[in-house]
Amino acid sequence: MQAGGVSSRVLKAGVRKRTVEFVNIAAKTTTARGKRYLTQDAFARQVASGLLTVKDEELDASGSVKRALVESERYVEGDAALVNRILGREVGAKQNILVFNDEAHHAYRIRREDADPYADADDQLEVEEFDKEATIWVDGLDRIHKLRGTNFCVDLSATPYYLGRVSQDANRPFPWVVSVRSHLNYVVADTKVWEQSAAYIIDTHPAVRAFVKNAGLGFSVPYIHNGRPHDYIPDFIVRLVDGTNVIVETKGFDELAGVKAAAAARWVAAVNADGSFGRWDYVIARQVAAVRTALDARDGGPESLGQKASPPGERFVRKQ
Repeated sequence: MQAGGVSSRVLKAGVRKRTVEFVNIAAKTTTARGKRYLTQDAFARQVASGLLTVKDEELDASGSVKRALVESERYVEGDAALVNRILGREVGAKQNILVFNDEAHHAYRIRREDADPYADADDQLEVEEFDKEATIWVDGLDRIHKLRGTNFCVDLSATPYYLGRVSQDANRPFPWVVSVRSHLNYVVADTKVWEQSAAYIIDTHPAVRAFVKNAGLGFSVPYIHNGRPHDYIPDFIVRLVDGTNVIVETKGFDELAGVKAAAAARWVAAVNADGSFGRWDYVIARQVAAVRTALDARDGGPESLGQKASPPGERFVRKQ
């Protein structure tokens, strides 16, 4: 137990662990971003009581301790005690556990890099502390798996991004997106960012009833270029709440974009003229935000798309 940062009763329960770390003297006792902070008074009391053993000190211009390398002894919860506490009576001694991780972007393993030979010791310790803080959840899963066995772990995340120091794709979305309004539960993208972001916008927009990533469906728009036939495969097929089917294309630079868009316009005109396959539209978005703008335009009814101006980078083809 502790009062004012100093133990009033020593409880030696758990696994004994000795730790060497840097303590920074600050106005507040706290821990943040892998760094430990103590007030000057709290630091002095813990040293005097034997909780901390000072290995080295760094002084400021006035001669006061600015930072200290200290050694401490504490008793941490063992694997068996942690597993029993976390799983509780509900799970008991059951094994082969199914884990649903609903914050997968907080449970990841650090991609280890070679140590910097020019980094000083305190920098290395700070890196290690940050790594420990970032992986505490997945470390807990490892401890459960060691004693009970994890049969399968399902990762769910509302922030589907690779995090820094995890892989070379840091800050980029996962190459798949879990979908709700598609008969396929995953959208497998062909891009690093665009299609993932577009799929999320489509899947969560109130104007959308259903959609599908156009992959392996056999749906294509024929066109002729340089006298030779080609197949244009748009990115998404979207069914709106008003019943309209919209072909959605997310497009960066493509020298044939105009040719493909013209082919899609002819296809839409022909299908709508036939009338046997419902009503169709075509949208090409050169910015991710243009996908949302196009869907927002549909909230005003079937004719609203033609009444609202298209933002830059977005083109709509409608035929009556």
